Amino acid sequence: MEYSFCESSEWSWEEPSCHSPIRLSCNQREVLFNPTVSVGTAAVKGTVPFMAGRQYLWEIKMLSTIHGTDVVVGVGTAHVNLSAYSQKFIALLGNDSESWGLSYRGDIIHGGIRTSYGPQFGKGSIVGVHLNMWTGTLEFYLNRRRLGVAFKLMKNQVLYPMISSTIGNSSMRLVTTMSWPASLELSCLQSISAMPQLSNIPGLRAMWGKTFWWQQATEMKKKVEENALSEAVEYELEIISSDEEEQERIMLRSRRILRNRNNQRRRHAAQC
Repeated sequence: MEYSFCESSEWSWEEPSCHSPIRLSCNQREVLFNPTVSVGTAAVKGTVPFMAGRQYLWEIKMLSTIHGTDVVVGVGTAHVNLSAYSQKFIALLGNDSESWGLSYRGDIIHGGIRTSYGPQFGKGSIVGVHLNMWTGTLEFYLNRRRLGVAFKLMKNQVLYPMISSTIGNSSMRLVTTMSWPASLELSCLQSISAMPQLSNIPGLRAMWGKTFWWQQATEMKKKVEENALSEAVEYELEIISSDEEEQERIMLRSRRILRNRNNQRRRHAAQC
């Protein structure tokens, strides 16, 4: 998927003070932490609070190498003091009861407690966050792979998206911001996403692929990709049905593509 990184979005990062170790660019969607040298933890939050009764999805791409104490992506209330540890290296998000976060090490953090959750992420990774303000759940994605519910939050809290970093000259970019009101349609899609066998319902596959890709089960995503490839192959065969040799070449090519995709999935699963 291609992103136009500097276009407008539903929200962006809040402008820091002139003495802050944070620099914003690209319509306040790209953030640079500790541009010279890091002496502690820097953090930034979104410009607007998230509203009750809505669902929010946003994605952040890691633009620089990640190492050191911690980089954490998550949410927090207005009570989080973003400059509390400017002279100390710490995982700021999740360090107290007012914030929840996912560390680059793969742990989720809240109240100072770390829990193993998913694989590590690094430079080039896209971390997705889905906050359901209707049910009070928070879950994360890594490179559009769903990792599952990480936290169950209080439904009536006012929350902001946040990032914290202890790394010098580290940068990240907000590449996706979307939200929807809680609705019967969305609830039904979320329920159906747990049943990959329903992926062939007319129109459902197109709806998922276009807007609600983040609700697809992993198995359903595979089915969608394979069905799309099969349809393309069938179309090509119809066009050149008189050329048997060309048909054979197309079939061999499609089998090779599917085999390569399956091998890539197995390697990815082994790494995780």
